[in-house]
Amino acid sequence: MPIYTQPPSTKRIYPSWVKRVVWWLLGYECCEWVFLRWLLRRGKPAPVTNSVVILEPFGMGDVVALQPLVWALCEEGKAVTVICREAWIPILRPHDNLRTVRLRQDFKFIKHFFQLLAVLWRSRTSSSVTGIDPRGDIRSVMAFWYAGYARVETLDCYFTANDCPNSRYAATVVHPVDRAVDRYKVNQVFTTLPL
Repeated sequence: MPIYTQPPSTKRIYPSWVKRVVWWLLGYECCEWVFLRWLLRRGKPAPVTNSVVILEPFGMGDVVALQPLVWALCEEGKAVTVICREAWIPILRPHDNLRTVRLRQDFKFIKHFFQLLAVLWRSRTSSSVTGIDPRGDIRSVMAFWYAGYARVETLDCYFTANDCPNSRYAATVVHPVDRAVDRYKVNQVFTTLPL
């Protein structure tokens, strides 16, 4: 299988103070959800299952970079669902364990947030599905929690704007980002198989 690379962004993005405050508030909300779920489970760890949902609502390049990760998860025997824009679905290499769900072509997080929640809810195959946010986007993490996912994995910062860090308590697992590697290699943290 060919490896598609996307070099990391060398230009740092400096979000405004308003965006930083919003990012922090969303992260705080996610931490509350993690804590409440921990209380409901009486301190037991979140269950691990073979069902994984990956959310990539925006770029074609990110979907291309996801291919090695999606294939590795499928080869691990996991039932993988990728949620992305309809135009990007043909990019993904078919696999028996892979299912795709389309989002609106003009997807906007705020405008279509409730539609996203409905899509995430329908994409759950059980009550203990793992949601993967491969971009480190706190909005996606929050959407997974609101849709009732048992586990959520993300990165410790937004990949192209590492000035907006994510709290290590905002998700079940928060992986550190190494911006010195290609984009597809960052996705290595979500699987046990080499990409």
